[in-house]
Amino acid sequence: MATAGIYKNIIFFLALLLPLLLSLGCRNQEAGGAPPPPMVEVTDTIVRDVPIYAEWTGSTDGLVNTTIRAQVQGYLISRDYNEGEFVKKGQVLFRIDPRPFQTALQQAKGISDEQRARWRNARANLERTKPLVAEDAISKKDLDDAIGAEDSSRSAMVAAQATVDKAALDLSFTKITSPISGIAGIARAQIGNLAKAGFPSSYISPSVLARGKVRLTGVVQVPWEKSAAERIVREVEGVDSVEDNIEIASR
Repeated sequence: MATAGIYKNIIFFLALLLPLLLSLGCRNQEAGGAPPPPMVEVTDTIVRDVPIYAEWTGSTDGLVNTTIRAQVQGYLISRDYNEGEFVKKGQVLFRIDPRPFQTALQQAKGISDEQRARWRNARANLERTKPLVAEDAISKKDLDDAIGAEDSSRSAMVAAQATVDKAALDLSFTKITSPISGIAGIARAQIGNLAKAGFPSSYISPSVLARGKVRLTGVVQVPWEKSAAERIVREVEGVDSVEDNIEIASR
């Protein structure tokens, strides 16, 4: 009986407290009210044309390029230019040790002089033989032998002179020159290296970059033109850059 009385008291107390709690919640909600409107910034709408920019990466390529190559084999004794500087056509870039080629030229000249002397002697002998045949002092065979000796010595003289010319040309190749004017690039060979014929001695963007117009090539996505990838090729005046790539902007 005591327990039942306690339960009745609790239920009675809750019945009195519930309306009070509901009343307080309604009052708090009325006191809070609606939140204030947010602050926004406004501006007038302006209609005008605006530039659309595109950015892409490309590479520079000279209108005229060349790779500097040694034409004879030898040890490099000097490099006569600075990487990245402007060089003129015919300017000496490298020098190969000329002493072996000077020796070869002197030897070739000596052999050429010897062959020339032999030819002169054979020609003089032929001139002496001709009248003797007319007088029947010697046989026709002697004349044929003299003619053959003169022809053979003349051929040997011409071959010896060709050897001289080749030796002189090789000696001139010990000076490696630039075939065009342009920006000189990175040297692949250094002083003391053995330069081989046909091996590139200098890398000049990729070799010598001709001054003036430079073609810039790249591929760019153009979203305002049907999102198609277009190949962009432009010519720029007065670019002296030897960088492998360049960042450009286009309107």
